[in-house]
Amino acid sequence: AKLSWGELYLFGVIVHLAMLLWMLSLPWGIALNVLLKISLPVMIIYPLGQALLGRLMSNRLDREQMREALGESEKKLRAIFETANDAIFLHEIDRNGRPGKFLSVNQQACKTLGYTADELLDMRVDQIADQNDWENAPINMEKLLKEGQATFNSYQVKKDGSCFPVEVSAHIVELEGKKHVLSIARDI
Repeated sequence: AKLSWGELYLFGVIVHLAMLLWMLSLPWGIALNVLLKISLPVMIIYPLGQALLGRLMSNRLDREQMREALGESEKKLRAIFETANDAIFLHEIDRNGRPGKFLSVNQQACKTLGYTADELLDMRVDQIADQNDWENAPINMEKLLKEGQATFNSYQVKKDGSCFPVEVSAHIVELEGKKHVLSIARDI
């Protein structure tokens, strides 16, 4: 539970009031002299400083908890991405609105196409597309860009040159302010 500024300030007041009460254990003359000199700053300024310090510590704890939750969420999504039975590709959209360079691929994409992840990440979408079927790419991209998603049949080419049919479900996703395409290709 997050503490409010008022709760943190009240805690500071209580702590410093207890400190001032302990001053009464000093001989009366010394205690009265000390209390007159420090009471106002101790009861106003110090609790404010303590509230500020408490807020800073609370914010840091919140950030650490969010970072841990984000890390766990990323692990879950990565596990889903890597263990999917379909090939998953994240790729750029080039300046001409055509499919561009791969940014991320899953293990199934590598297994299906016969490339390593590093090899695929150095490639563009047109390098795994059957050139006889590539003429449909502008139509598919136009629909995808217009509607934000598209499903179509296509052919992909493996590293060994063999060709196989796939059903592609593509969606526009925005990452870091740029539009990209997330495609799931199912071997049909």
